[in-house]
Amino acid sequence: MTQRLQLVVQNRVIAAALAETGALEPPLLLRLIAATPWLRRLLARLIGLGLRPEHVLAALRTPT
Repeated sequence: MTQRLQLVVQNRVIAAALAETGALEPPLLLRLIAATPWLRRLLARLIGLGLRPEHVLAALRTPT
């Protein structure tokens, strides 16, 4: 799921920014995130941990 989110961002935001020839302005969603501290923290957590964090202890308990 995290990789899918990265792909969407790449295709919509980064590709559009690279194709732009004039002045760049971030999309409304990015401006909203930048203006709201708790949204920035939430986004950073989602990027750092992913949508579904790994459960290492549960994986160690299962027999191989």
